[in-house]
Amino acid sequence: FDIGETTVIPGLAYVYGETRSYHLHEGVEEAFSGVSWIYNAELTVKHDFDSYSFMTWQSEWMRKEQKGTYYEYENNVLINSGEQKVAQEGIYTQLLYAHDQNWRMGARYDAIYKNEMAVVETVLPSTAYERYTAMLEYHFSEFSRLRLQYNYNAALYAETAAGYEKEAVQSLILSFNLAIGAHAAHDF
Repeated sequence: FDIGETTVIPGLAYVYGETRSYHLHEGVEEAFSGVSWIYNAELTVKHDFDSYSFMTWQSEWMRKEQKGTYYEYENNVLINSGEQKVAQEGIYTQLLYAHDQNWRMGARYDAIYKNEMAVVETVLPSTAYERYTAMLEYHFSEFSRLRLQYNYNAALYAETAAGYEKEAVQSLILSFNLAIGAHAAHDF
């Protein structure tokens, strides 16, 4: 809905369903069979200052719960199974400002602040993950843009002699995007 020059877009979602997953980790096959619940709330607010200048704030919260049976196989032989419960929760929020039809800048924060798992009567410690991003973008036209982006990612782990340890990774990205062919007349 619109309030003057401001557009507000809220959203809610709920998903429930059966879940099956499988992956191979260090030679051990891991599988899960059960049910999942996903809850989501989101909000986008965009204010237009004039034809080319605007500010957009966008946020989203999500929670996932799973309950079922966990299986471990080695050489096609069942070596472990039991009840598994998972609860994960996170959020992201970002702010984008367009000064004119050419220049845009933005910042984003995203985090998983709840990451709990209980597997076969063992509760694994909850670990938080965070990432910060800032960007500056120049649009040459509606067909091309140049973006400089900085990321500070505190969500990664490095393997050390003592095991896995949290490691922050910083990156600087310079990208050039060029659109050729059919495209939408205007971006939102």
